[in-house]
Parts: sequence; C-alpha cells; structure tokens
Amino acid sequence: MMVRAKGGLPLPTATSPLPSPTSLPSAYFAVGSGSVDVIPRQLLRTSDDRAMLFVGRPYASSLWAYWTASPGLPNTTDDFGGQASTSTSDEPISVEAAYGGGRFVFVLANLQNGELVAYPFDTQTGAFASSSILAASDAVLDTPMDYESVAALGSALGSASLILMDETVDMSWVVRKTTEFFTHESCGKCTPCREGTYWMLHLLERLHDGTPADAGQVDLLQAVARGIEGKCLCPLGEFSIMPVTSGIERFRADFAAHEASGQ
Repeated sequence: MMVRAKGGLPLPTATSPLPSPTSLPSAYFAVGSGSVDVIPRQLLRTSDDRAMLFVGRPYASSLWAYWTASPGLPNTTDDFGGQASTSTSDEPISVEAAYGGGRFVFVLANLQNGELVAYPFDTQTGAFASSSILAASDAVLDTPMDYESVAALGSALGSASLILMDETVDMSWVVRKTTEFFTHESCGKCTPCREGTYWMLHLLERLHDGTPADAGQVDLLQAVARGIEGKCLCPLGEFSIMPVTSGIERFRADFAAHEASGQ
C-alpha cells in the first residue's frame, strides 16, 4: 500500500534493516624512526592502492613522507618501507594532502610562522620536488648533510638524494632535461605555469638545436622564469624555475656558449 503526504509526495516505505558490516580487527603499529610521534598527519591511498602518510614531527621544521611498497592495507611497521623528507621554514601546525590520482601529491602545511605552503611529492620517485643547483666548492663539499646547513647554501636537503656531476657535464643540458619534465607534468590550469614552462623549454631547445640564437636569449630565459615566480596556483610552477634560475646564476658560461655558437 502506498500513502501520500501533503503536497503529493510519497512517504517512504519501511525497509528491512541493513545487515551489520563485518568487523575488521584493528592493527596498531609505529611508523617512523624511533617511533617518533607524528602529529599532525595525513593518510591517503594512491591510485595503485598503496598507503602514504605525510606528517610533521614535534619541534622539527620538516615534513616527512612514509609509504607502503605493496598494494593493500598495511599491517606492520615494516610495510611502510619508503620514507623521504623535506625542510620547512618553521614547524608545521597541521598537514593536509591533495591528491587527484596522478603522479603528484600536494602536501599543504600550515606553519607556525603564518605561512601556508604546498610541497609537491612525486609518488613515482618517492621524493619531494627538486631544489636549486649548487656549484662544487670546498665549502659545499664540507657542508654537513642536515636541513639547516644545506638551506644556508641556498638549496634544500629534501629527501637527501643527491645528483653529482663533474666538470664535463653541460649544465644547460641538465636544465633543459629538467625543464622537459616540468613542462610534461604541468596540468595547464594556470597560465603562468602552462605558458611559462613551455617557453622556458622552447628557449632552451633553441640554444641546443643549432638555431642561431639572438643576443640576450639567456637573459630572456631568466626573465621568463622570473615571470612565473609567485603567480602559480600550485608549487609545480614554482619548482620548475629553480633549475633555470640557479643554473644561469651559477653556470652562466654553459648557457652563454650555446648562445654564441647556436648549438
């Protein structure tokens, strides 16, 4: 029998109660070196069904990432086999993570100094986004591998992964390859990143493909990079300029050689 409410809308009919969900056993285990309390924290699941945990540690100006190597729910500390970190300008108050199912997770940290900063994390390489290039010197080589010391050099320790190159490597080529990556990864939503990464790569390709380069092309490349700075919706655009600006600042001769020869 169907009855109708005032106004003609049908009243809901009684239904059988839903069966109780099957209860799952709870598992408690530590994550992180020395079982350090990791508050605040943000847990998410990637598109390939791995668990990722982004945390801030008490009294530490840093963000940490932990993740499982295999799909499925983690059951023990050993399941979180991967870890990486990056330095922050102050201690995090809260940590959130934005993830759309792609390669990058954007970790949003609310810091005690009032800054709200997003840190891109690459789920394929297991590292926070890239930092600036440093030229080798005795001071650089003698620098302790800690966040404060590396930051004092104008770079960032990140997940403590290093790429070392000798004097035979053309740094303009390195910057070109790095810019190819960021151009490919740009979602295209905001104009500064979409157009800026394209034009940085275009200018770098002109330096390398034999096309006669106009005088001042290196300066133009640097100006395009500076035009992106502080204007993007997410930090990918901000990180894309770091190899370009630090490469030109510290290895300008490698860029100028291509500008002069056109190849």
